[in-house]
Amino acid sequence: MTEGKAEYKNLNQKQILALSLFLDPSIHSITELAEKADVSRVTIYNWMDDEEFAEILNKKIDQYTNSQTANVWKSLIMQALDGNVQAIKLFFEMKNKYRDRKEISGPGGEPIEFRNSARQKVESRIDSIAERIGKE
Repeated sequence: MTEGKAEYKNLNQKQILALSLFLDPSIHSITELAEKADVSRVTIYNWMDDEEFAEILNKKIDQYTNSQTANVWKSLIMQALDGNVQAIKLFFEMKNKYRDRKEISGPGGEPIEFRNSARQKVESRIDSIAERIGKE
């Protein structure tokens, strides 16, 4: 028995068909998937709640998406080269060359002031640790 057949041993033919339909990028809804599998939407949702079916489905989705990584990467690059600003930003984020930074300021755009008491607590804690280390 092959690994694929062993994986499906507890699934019926409609469940196996549904698995392949989940991976079909041209199917856009559970309703459409259910119609093509010739079952009700409730049946699809019940299958998705079934631990064994869900595990196999997630494994198949992982395999499919992993196999498409190169194609998606190429598409992202093409979009970036065509001047798509979002694609350019995503490309650089994925390459760890860009990080979205946000500046936070106080009222009227002024710098945020930290209370001295918080600073004093931190400095006091650092001093007490340094004293303990010095005594050892």
